[in-house]
Amino acid sequence: MALLGTHIRFALDVKDNFKVKNLDKYISGTVYPDSRYITKINREITHSNDFLNDLFYQDNDFKKGWFVHLICDKIQSKVFEYIFPELSGSSKDTENKLSPEYWVLKTNLKIFQDLHDVSQFPIKNYLNHLKYIETPNNEEIKLVKKYNQILIDLYQKNKLITQDLVNMWANLGIGKEMTNQIKKKNDEMNSDVKILEKIPLIYPEMLSCYKNSK
Repeated sequence: MALLGTHIRFALDVKDNFKVKNLDKYISGTVYPDSRYITKINREITHSNDFLNDLFYQDNDFKKGWFVHLICDKIQSKVFEYIFPELSGSSKDTENKLSPEYWVLKTNLKIFQDLHDVSQFPIKNYLNHLKYIETPNNEEIKLVKKYNQILIDLYQKNKLITQDLVNMWANLGIGKEMTNQIKKKNDEMNSDVKILEKIPLIYPEMLSCYKNSK
């Protein structure tokens, strides 16, 4: 998944293509799929490829945001492979599944991108939209509220730092061991100038890919 600052930025930049009428529903919808970390709903339920068509969202602004989330994730993944081809060699383990090492690597790229993205637009202006809640898969509403509140608390900070985003993963329940791996890898990558200088290139390339796909 792209991190949620990136998701909100992307959703705002493409919203005119979807004739959004209710921004509460749209912004809440665009962060909704990753509430699965809190609700423990299977990823295939919130990230199904079956949703990647306009019949899925039709005139529903919440589902438009949900759809845009899935598009953003897919485009970001392709852009990472394009901008960081040297990093993709170890992406799969012997069972052709995403290796834990590569997940940690990609997560840190997303952290770096998210830190950059939230510096490029006034995300605080859009956090109140996350007070709107829907539970399309009959989740416990208190768990989705908890998830949205984690995001509100995170992105209302005046100065977002790497540790805040590492802490977010801990709050989403991925476990101390994986959180420690993210932080350790982040410390390594934070001194890699070749990677860091490419971070500002990611988002413009994502928008370009989206526009070229229309």
